[in-house]
Amino acid sequence: DTGSGSVKAFDLRGPCSIDTGSGKVQVEKVRGELRVDTGSGNVEIVDVEGEEVDVDTGSGSVSCRGVRCEELVVDTGSGGVKALQLEADDVSIDTGSGGIELALDAMGGGDFDLDTGSGGIELVLPADASARIEAETGSGRIQVDLEGARIDRMEKDYARLQVGDGTARVHLETGSGRIRIHH
Repeated sequence: DTGSGSVKAFDLRGPCSIDTGSGKVQVEKVRGELRVDTGSGNVEIVDVEGEEVDVDTGSGSVSCRGVRCEELVVDTGSGGVKALQLEADDVSIDTGSGGIELALDAMGGGDFDLDTGSGGIELVLPADASARIEAETGSGRIQVDLEGARIDRMEKDYARLQVGDGTARVHLETGSGRIRIHH
């Protein structure tokens, strides 16, 4: 817990909670639940495995790579979110302003909600994905490139489709920006 200043956490086991008023947060090689709360500052998370990973920042970008968890929750008032090489059962990413890029190596059968007020969304699904997908944009286009997908409805600003058996529920929404869904 710090009022301001950068925080670095490496090679930790067990629950980890980081709270800072402002400053960059870097987390790497944590095994256990992770919570990061910062008023402002970028957050970088690499190689984390735990039941829940929860990131809350008032402003600042969030980058996650190589995270394996049951639930990933990212909430930022302003800033882009990038989550690559992710394995998760449930994902909730909400940013007031900023793009979202989510690349799943593996996905469970839960809920995957990605919402930005302003910014594009890119969702990369694993080849064996099984999900019902709904995407909507207030201003922008939707592009779907999923082999074997069953398209129920496809318009410029709205799409509803299914891949596999439709086990997971995916909802993508942006007020202004392009949405791209592919493998």
